[in-house]
Amino acid sequence: MNGLKTKNKMGKREKEHRKRVAARNQKIKGAQRTYEKLYNEQMKKYLEDLRERVSTGTTEENTGFVMSGQ
Repeated sequence: MNGLKTKNKMGKREKEHRKRVAARNQKIKGAQRTYEKLYNEQMKKYLEDLRERVSTGTTEENTGFVMSGQ
């Protein structure tokens, strides 16, 4: 080679594979956004409930909110 970049020649299989991988990744990102939104909504509800309890003096720990990973 004389120092020039060679073109990346992708065959039909490689193009189809990239398309499938891109679709899979997009689906995963969509699911992550959905779960993140749900988590944030639940956390917001929990914190509002906790603030209300603190202001009223009720401090029972039966919240019903479960955080994953703990």
